[in-house]
Formats: sequence, structure tokens, C-alpha cells
Amino acid sequence: MKMDENFKLLNERIYAANRIVTRDYLIDKLKDIKGTLITTGSGGSYPVSHYASLIMEDVNKCFVRNVYPRGVNRLNPDCLMTFSYSGFTPSILQALQFTPSRRKILFTTSENNEISKYENICYGGDIEHSFISIASTFIPMSLLYNYGGYNVPLETILEEPKTYDLRGSISDFKTVEIFSGVETNTAAYVLQSGLVESGMAYSIVHEKNNYAHGCATLNYKNKTDLCIYLVNDKTEYDTVMEEVVLPNYDNVIVMKSIYSGLIAEFDLALKAMYLLRDMATIKDIDLSLVDSPKSMKKIYSFNGKMV
Repeated sequence: MKMDENFKLLNERIYAANRIVTRDYLIDKLKDIKGTLITTGSGGSYPVSHYASLIMEDVNKCFVRNVYPRGVNRLNPDCLMTFSYSGFTPSILQALQFTPSRRKILFTTSENNEISKYENICYGGDIEHSFISIASTFIPMSLLYNYGGYNVPLETILEEPKTYDLRGSISDFKTVEIFSGVETNTAAYVLQSGLVESGMAYSIVHEKNNYAHGCATLNYKNKTDLCIYLVNDKTEYDTVMEEVVLPNYDNVIVMKSIYSGLIAEFDLALKAMYLLRDMATIKDIDLSLVDSPKSMKKIYSFNGKMV
């Protein structure tokens, strides 16, 4: 499978990008970002832009909002930070062009002329060819992780086994419920986009507390095939959820991190990507070679007015 090749190359590609874009370089480029910041990305770059919002809030103390590109033009932040692996994503280019932000930053592999007028953080290197974003998600996330200067080396997280606790026996699945919250949403977005974009399963993300406000009806009325429960800094609430809610599902994956905070956020997102690989293997799907509707090309390449 092409997917297997891309996973084998993942760490090497991440290390190469971090040699090109060092922490010192990022500090020089990003340290002066203050005030209001909008982060944005589409598809596999949306989890990246979400993680960027958390990092910039933590390190730069910005007021940050993460939105999809279509929502950017309704806002007027001091700075816009965008993510496009190819550098040609039409909605990202439109956001950069029409948003009146003082500063516009693009994380990309490209150096094409159309984006030369923006502050580009280009990490180049060996280009990944995959329908589902793998390295194209985790390269920019790793750069942001290093920018944060956290006390667990990136290498440690990358080299650790990507394991999770499985309750039940999964042979097939068409519906997946994901339990998340503000402390695990990067992983939740990785899972949801991967499941949907690959056609593996219908998925829904529940905020853990909001689940009690009627959401339990879904599994009660229409039995869900698989539940994925994400844990970062386990709380008393998580314990109660595991005791009361998870037994209602036949198949449960509890995904935890031995870390906490934004270190765990990165760790869980990486575990989520490897879980997608394992789930795709169950279904004999290659995440890198997905057949999608040809009719979507017109929408993807749309460069007219979005709002």
C-alpha cells in the first residue's frame, strides 16, 4: 500500500522539515505576533491550524480564533496564519488575498510566485503524495511544537509506540462516535477528517459534557459501531464517563497520553493518525489512494466570492 510507504517516511520527513525550519528561525518569525490572530486551514490542515491556535495562545498570549477559510473574510484580525501544504489551496489563497490583516503568514512546501508577497514559512523537502494528509499534517504541527519549546523532545514522542486500549473486537465499522474536549480536539479533528475523507465511516465528535444533553440518544436509538474516547490529563469527570457511558458501546477505544497539556495534544493527534492507519487496514483501504467524486473538483477549485 502507498499508505504504508508514507507512514514509514513520516518521521524522516518531519525531521528533515525541522532541520530546514529551526526553532530559532520560527522564534524570529513569530515572536512579534500579538493582539488578535486568526488561524485557518482546510481538510488535513484544519487540525494543524487548530493546534497552531493553541500554541500561539500559549506562547505569544494572543487572542486566537481558528476558523475554516470561508469564515476568514468576515473577520479582521491583526494577523492571519494559514496552512497549505501545496501552497495552491484556492480557499487559502483567497483568504490571504482578501483579508485586510496587517500580517499574513503561510506555512507551506511551496515557493510559487503567487504567494511570494506573504510571509512564507517554507519547509520544502520530500513531498508527500497522499489523499489523506499524513506528513502534510504533522510536519507543520511538529514545527509549532518545537516553537513552543516544551520539555519533551519531539524525537521522544515520534519514536514512542502508538498504542491505545481496545475494548471489544472490531472487524468492521460504519459509524464512529468520538468523545473529546478543548484538551483533545486536535486528535478529534484528525480522526474525523480522516474517517470522512477516506470514506471509512460516518463520524461525529461529542464534547464530553455536552453528551449528557441529549446526545446519548444517538447510540441508544441507533447502535454505534465504535466509540473512541480521548483522554488528556484524566479527570474525575473522565472516570465517571468511563464507568457510566462507555459500557453502553460494544467496541471502545480509549486513547490516552502519558503527557499533559499541549504535549499530550500533539501526542494524541499522532496516535490518532496511526489509529486511522490501523482502521484503514481493517477495511483494506489505502489512505493515500482514495477514490473521490470527480464532481467535487469544481467546488475545490472555486475562486469566486465565498461570503
